[in-house]
Parts: sequence; structure tokens; C-alpha cells
Amino acid sequence: MKTTPWAYVVFGVKEVHQVRKGTEVTDRIVGRYTVRLVEDRRTDDNPSGLLVGEYREQQMVGDRETGLLQHSDLETPAAEPQQ
Repeated sequence: MKTTPWAYVVFGVKEVHQVRKGTEVTDRIVGRYTVRLVEDRRTDDNPSGLLVGEYREQQMVGDRETGLLQHSDLETPAAEPQQ
């Protein structure tokens, strides 16, 4: 087996959708993901011989999208907030 680490840093955007009081809210989170792979022996179940040795996620920027009013029928409609 090689002793060279397989380490990668990846940047990505994750969207988290939630329904709150009958309205869908979307959070967009920019994150930094660190993945380090380790070599193992190749098998039928793991033909590449690579396993995840370490995984870390770090939030860099978060943004909540509340401009879209998408009502859901999953919950009973709540009273409209007074402005």
C-alpha cells in the first residue's frame, strides 16, 4: 500500500429546505469540505480500495431566502402575521 495521503478540499453550496408555519424557507450555506481518503485492499464490495479516513465540514457563508412565499399543504395554514 502507498503511504501518500489522498486529501481534497472542496467548496460547495448546500440548500436546506424547511417548512415553517406553512411557508417554505430555504437556507443556502457555502461550505468548505475536507475529505481524506485512505487506501485499503480492493474487494468486491470496495473495488477502488479507497475509504473515507476523515471528513470535515466548515460553514463559510450562510444566507436565508425568505423572498419566495411558497405555501405548503403539509401543515395546517397558520394565521397570517400582522404587519
